[in-house]
Amino acid sequence: MVLGSRDQVVAQFGKDSNEVQAVGLKKASEYKRPARKKAGGGDGKQ
Repeated sequence: MVLGSRDQVVAQFGKDSNEVQAVGLKKASEYKRPARKKAGGGDGKQ
């Protein structure tokens, strides 16, 4: 029942709202974005 109410809050207010945080979930903007790795893949030594 609690999980259903959390889903309802996300559906009603959106993934990045303060209400989502109030029910104990993370906001969408709190997740770390994936970073691009540098080309070459080496350790920089020649």
